[in-house]
Amino acid sequence: MTPSEETALRNAARPRRRRRLRLILILLPLVLFAAVLYMGAAITCRPAWYQPLSIDYQRLEDDKRAQHRLENTISAALNDRRPVVIELDEAQVNRWIAARDELWPTEVPSIEPFSHPQVVLESRNRIRLAAQVEHAGTQVVLSAMFHVDLQPDAVVVTWDSVQAGTLPTPRVLLEKAARKVAGYADLPDQAVADGRITLPNEWLWPNGKRPFRITGFTITSGKLRVQLEPL
Repeated sequence: MTPSEETALRNAARPRRRRRLRLILILLPLVLFAAVLYMGAAITCRPAWYQPLSIDYQRLEDDKRAQHRLENTISAALNDRRPVVIELDEAQVNRWIAARDELWPTEVPSIEPFSHPQVVLESRNRIRLAAQVEHAGTQVVLSAMFHVDLQPDAVVVTWDSVQAGTLPTPRVLLEKAARKVAGYADLPDQAVADGRITLPNEWLWPNGKRPFRITGFTITSGKLRVQLEPL
């Protein structure tokens, strides 16, 4: 190839390179803008399964009686040193959560900045917890999936996924929250590690100060079954 032909090829390539550069400069902001829009839409998206309950005043008295029966049943069994089995359905649990200030007006801690909590009982011992939190003037649904593994001397709770709206978020955020919970419960530092929190399987029932252990724990779709045994 002669020098003049090489020069002609270089001159022909320059406009193509300039066109590619202009294309990149135009498309890159559009792609970034689309990504931001997607993230914003995903974060603010309300998952279809998220349906938190409000207080059902027509059923409130029945829910209060059910709560009293449950507490009395547990107290009677443990104080008599007998095992007891608790069976609950998801709807009842969420009605109690919605009416928590009515049921335990002086005992329930504040969950701020969260609101409208919901529990979803799923198969294979999984629990989904969700609540709303305000972010930049927008209500965002935060949710996390937990798996509960009952061991002879411990209850191990592993978080499988964390989401803001429908967008996955770093699990480290939940780990930080779990460490705060462990600190409030006076658990050792090693109780939270590798995406899980390990709780000693020794508990104290407040009515009668009776120590007990969880010896059975099963979650199926919408149902919870727990067996307690006195120590």
